[in-house]
Amino acid sequence: MQHTSLPGANRHRSHSPSHAYPRIASAQSERSSGFITVSNSWASTGASLSLGSGPEHLPLAWSDVRHEVDMEGNVKAPVKERSIERCSQAVLITCLHLSHEMALREVGLYAWTLPHTNDAHGSMLRIMKHPSKTTIRHHLERARYTAGSNSYVAVIYSGHGIQESPTEAGELWCYDVSFEDAIQGGPGPSEYIPIQLFDLLTWAGSSTCYVWDCQHSGRFIRAAVTEAEEIDTQLRAASAANPSVGELHPPVYARRQIHFAACGAEQTLPRAPGMPDDLFTACLTTPLRISLWFHNLQTFPLTASDANKNVQRSSGYMMALYDNMSQSLKDRLWSELQAVMHTIAWQSLDGADYQLVFGQSGDVVSSMAGGYLLSQRVMGAYRATPESIPHIPSSTSHALWTHWDLILDNLFEQLPPFRHFEQSPGDTTWESDLKLVSFMDDQLDSILQTDFSVSTVSDQGGGPSPVLFRLPIICQAALTTEFRKRACVALEACLRSLDIHGLARAVQGGALDVAAQLLVVGDPNIGPQMISIWAALVRNDACVRSLALEGRTAERLTSVPCVRFFLDSLEEHLNGQPTIVIQASAVLATIANFVAGRKAPRFTTRTLKAASGMIQHEDGLVQQWGALLAAEVLGSIEKASEVDKDTVLQLKGQLIAMAHSQAVEARATAVYALSRLIDTHPRTSMFDLVPSLDMVAPLINPALSEGSALVRKELVRLFSRILHAGGKWTLFAWIVVLLEQASDQLPEEKEACAAFVATASKRFGSGHSLRMPLARLASHARALRALLFDAHPSLAALVRQILRSEYDKLKRLFGSAWETVLQVALPIRPRKGWTADLATYVRQAGERLLDKWDTDLAGQSGLSLNNELFERSKHSLHAYLAVSNSTPAVILPDKIDGQPESSQERTWIIRHRFLEDSLVVAEQQRGLPWRWAMKDISSPDSWSTIAFHSFLNLIVACNRSREILFWDWSACKRTRSIKLDIPEYTHVTSVRFVNELQERICVVAEISNGNVLVLSGPMDDAVPLRTISSFCGLDMAEGSLVTTWWRQKGRMCIGGAAAYINVWDCPAERRERVLETRSQVALSTLITEPVSGNLVLSGFQDGIIRLFDLRQSRRTSLIEWTAGEDPIVKIGVVLGESKHVTSAW
Repeated sequence: MQHTSLPGANRHRSHSPSHAYPRIASAQSERSSGFITVSNSWASTGASLSLGSGPEHLPLAWSDVRHEVDMEGNVKAPVKERSIERCSQAVLITCLHLSHEMALREVGLYAWTLPHTNDAHGSMLRIMKHPSKTTIRHHLERARYTAGSNSYVAVIYSGHGIQESPTEAGELWCYDVSFEDAIQGGPGPSEYIPIQLFDLLTWAGSSTCYVWDCQHSGRFIRAAVTEAEEIDTQLRAASAANPSVGELHPPVYARRQIHFAACGAEQTLPRAPGMPDDLFTACLTTPLRISLWFHNLQTFPLTASDANKNVQRSSGYMMALYDNMSQSLKDRLWSELQAVMHTIAWQSLDGADYQLVFGQSGDVVSSMAGGYLLSQRVMGAYRATPESIPHIPSSTSHALWTHWDLILDNLFEQLPPFRHFEQSPGDTTWESDLKLVSFMDDQLDSILQTDFSVSTVSDQGGGPSPVLFRLPIICQAALTTEFRKRACVALEACLRSLDIHGLARAVQGGALDVAAQLLVVGDPNIGPQMISIWAALVRNDACVRSLALEGRTAERLTSVPCVRFFLDSLEEHLNGQPTIVIQASAVLATIANFVAGRKAPRFTTRTLKAASGMIQHEDGLVQQWGALLAAEVLGSIEKASEVDKDTVLQLKGQLIAMAHSQAVEARATAVYALSRLIDTHPRTSMFDLVPSLDMVAPLINPALSEGSALVRKELVRLFSRILHAGGKWTLFAWIVVLLEQASDQLPEEKEACAAFVATASKRFGSGHSLRMPLARLASHARALRALLFDAHPSLAALVRQILRSEYDKLKRLFGSAWETVLQVALPIRPRKGWTADLATYVRQAGERLLDKWDTDLAGQSGLSLNNELFERSKHSLHAYLAVSNSTPAVILPDKIDGQPESSQERTWIIRHRFLEDSLVVAEQQRGLPWRWAMKDISSPDSWSTIAFHSFLNLIVACNRSREILFWDWSACKRTRSIKLDIPEYTHVTSVRFVNELQERICVVAEISNGNVLVLSGPMDDAVPLRTISSFCGLDMAEGSLVTTWWRQKGRMCIGGAAAYINVWDCPAERRERVLETRSQVALSTLITEPVSGNLVLSGFQDGIIRLFDLRQSRRTSLIEWTAGEDPIVKIGVVLGESKHVTSAW
């Protein structure tokens, strides 16, 4: 019986929307009874599927979070770590002996001290102790020794008493006689002694921050670059000759040095009335005080509500003001100033440089770096241009300085008169009436109104993204008690929205340092936010190290404060908010992974009990992380006798049940956790392996029907661990598997192979008791080998690698015949290659194995654990949380009032309406087929298969190659070309669009070897589609797949040149049934009954039509009908008017 498919119906062939909406039926459409050829996903009209009667959440295939993450786990961004510690030592090199100037002018402020006019010389000697070259070297080397090689040392050189300027070669000057020598009766300094910058850098060490406050100090910046490179070059040469030199003195001078210079190479230092003479040093060491003084000297304030309050104050008033300000007011203003300065630096500097200067080097260097930004503004007002290494661009005109000026304008308007300080020194009651403007408060309000969900960071370079643009404000506010709660909410939202590259930048911006400080604070009001913040941060290796480093050496892991905090939070909220439970378990699992190898019995017992409770939770994501927590604890913490064996036994049962879940992530994490329960050290007795074999046995058959590559990869690793633990028993199992392969291809060898296996079993001595364990071990080997030609290329490569490693253990048993056997055992493509001689070689190798049974053949080392799934899950955690916390999918209402809110909702509604209208029109037509006005499309080849998109002007096409083409039929041009990563001996047989209600392109490609690939990507033609799923739809060597896709349940039936039809549950990514065709010819067409989707009609090459009822447990057809010997080309369905009787046509 032959039939040409209807163009009208074919227009909707191979389409699958992302959301299956209930049918909106009209009375007219229900009375129609046109032909429907359903090899697509659209449901027919029917009152039973009207609004309100269907399921609330219909299944959705291939659009989950896991499909957005690369299965190989390529989500980690390499973060270059520097073993740098905070600044702990400082050296002041002060050359302020001004005897040559005492008679010329009045000496101003130095270090906020004013010399007495009657004894200026003596006063200056008391201010600073002038050093000699020997003294400088002594103090620098002593500071470096005390600080250690990786901790920063601050070196401040104030050369205001030196008449000579630094040389172009970077020489600085000091006195020939030290202060100590002078006070012992010797003469004072008489001349200047030069010090090479090379020597100074060497004495101070690589991790040093220098402040150069002298005339022409920019010359040090020029010289420092050259000298540091020269030191590194010499260290590299020395370490090449003696590696121990490189370990003690790594060549890191060039990238660790920090320099701040007061002016340019050809500039002199300004002398500003009302300011200290060491203005640059004062900016760096006391930025708040300088900022107040500098603001007082500004002529035009931004606000002038009362002109009398904006007059310039005297130096005495400013001195008294600062001395009479309370520490709380100073701290408040300092926090605001830091927020401004750090944000300016963050927006101006590269992330790595910002982290070096404002983060890793410590609070001292960070404060001086902020002061350097202030010095650019202050010194620039007096025509001096500070310079630095690393280069910090000028921030003089940055808009955020206006915010700071507004804060100080507001403060100065509320200051008391000078007499208040004279009459009541130390009285701070005037501060109670202050109403300060807050920069952080305003910015937090703005940040909390940001939609972080649409601002994820994916770029790896350039400046901060909009999400991170104001990160320093959040960090500074989080350290301020007044703003801490809101800042933590903002920081949580910011980190949650970042991908791994954005998180690395957030760490550079200070997020890690702030989170660590908040953890020490222990504020109970921010407990949930702290859990969420750290759950995001642990995706970064540096954050993991910062969090869990103490746990490696602590006597008790549960006594470490951060561990105790997260463990208590997990147990407290175990029956409460799922989000907190999930995030706390993620942090604890990360800690367990980091401290691997140590004993922690209390930690193990508490976490395993919590994990067991999580697996019993009704939330799927909680179950998933319960399995991951159990896996990391069992795989990382050294087992102790105190560990509750009953808990482990309970966990084992829960995980085995979880491995059969409908959810892909649940199955993957359960298998991942079960692999941690297997000790991979090779066994000498088969009976020692029996518990592991019994545990894994229920997973062998599901492995062959698994549609998710994520689960298959974990099953492969699980089987590999079992086989490795089998030791020499596994060698025998591989011999059995090889003989079975030979028997399948050589029936004449079947008897000889069976006889060898039986004889070998008797030689083991235990007879029947060993037969079952050996059979199970062999079944693991078969299951592993069955995945050799997996649809996912990386998984197939992993299986080949494991099999090669296993087979290599047999190499010594085969001798010269090994390479020949290996080519057949590990073929590049499925083919027949066994010969009688090769089968004989295998039996002979088996005899040698039995003869050497008492020798060590497999080694005694165990397999290391692979944490890829945990890392992958950890990196995508917040994406899963966002989905689980989001509102349910849009359900089309009876009546739409107003405009839909989101673009996605509008797309769904418009496309669904269009779909329903087109189906109604199709059923009302008579005299089909329709006539289509097609445009000519030039193609280099005759394409054998095309499919139309239901709503877009897209055609997808393929021929007998590995390429898929996309065409825009309205513009008559090709828009995409995709070459699939499939074996060279295969080709694409057909393609179709699915999930068409989504705002993404999703295509299913069927391959000639029975594999099915699902590709997805954005509508943008410039972005290539990515393979998001792949599985073996039908086990066949060659041919074309025949499929039917039922959208309402996400079910795909796949047949072809095989004696069965596979029924796949695509949302669960697993095979749910196998239908037996009992036919000797290939399947030619396949459709799904369009009302309920429970009936599948199949047509064959011999003219037979078979009907299968999926509601019944039987695997064979319910009805068979033969009308002739011609192949069935297409099947149509006519819907009955009353009882929906279905007939084949």
